[in-house]
Amino acid sequence: SWCPLFEEAGVTVAFEHHDHSNKRTYPIRDGKIDPTGIVYLGDGAWGVRLRQPDKTKPRWYIARSDGIRHLYVVTLYPESCHVLAVNDHGEVFDEVYRRLPVSAAAN
Repeated sequence: SWCPLFEEAGVTVAFEHHDHSNKRTYPIRDGKIDPTGIVYLGDGAWGVRLRQPDKTKPRWYIARSDGIRHLYVVTLYPESCHVLAVNDHGEVFDEVYRRLPVSAAAN
């Protein structure tokens, strides 16, 4: 229900938290992988039991999924955003860089 609204608003990265494990999707638009789509990032798993993703059931939209406690360091720029995934030892283990759509960057 939310995805079409995010797409219409020009969202490039969205945070989604449910599974208590790290995950990053491929960019998704209109229900399929699209380089102009939204990357969904999820779960830091702090304060709850860490879950291991079921690798026997791959999902078409998941680019990365790991049982890692982490936090995100988000840096916003006028025309882009940069997200670092940092584990509980302070190590960067994943990274996302997204340019804003031209219409959003102009606003």
